Amino acid sequence: MISHRSLPTKYTVVTSDDFGKFEDRVNELLEEGWQLQGGVSTSILSAGDRLHIQFSQALILTATGPAAQMTLEEALPLPADSDAFSAGL
Repeated sequence: MISHRSLPTKYTVVTSDDFGKFEDRVNELLEEGWQLQGGVSTSILSAGDRLHIQFSQALILTATGPAAQMTLEEALPLPADSDAFSAGL
């Protein structure tokens, strides 16, 4: 396995003003191995004379998460002539 330090961490933010869709998407990402980063943020937005709430949640996917696990060969395929490459030829 590759050290988690060698692979980048992915970061995303789920945002919606429909709480049901917001909750569904966050749960989908959690099932894929993403982890919550902080708590839910809410913002009150105005559209003309109407107000609505927007929900946001940050998530990260680390190299140690199930969705990011891979072997060295999957991450960095070696060239066909890897012996020559290793020898500096």
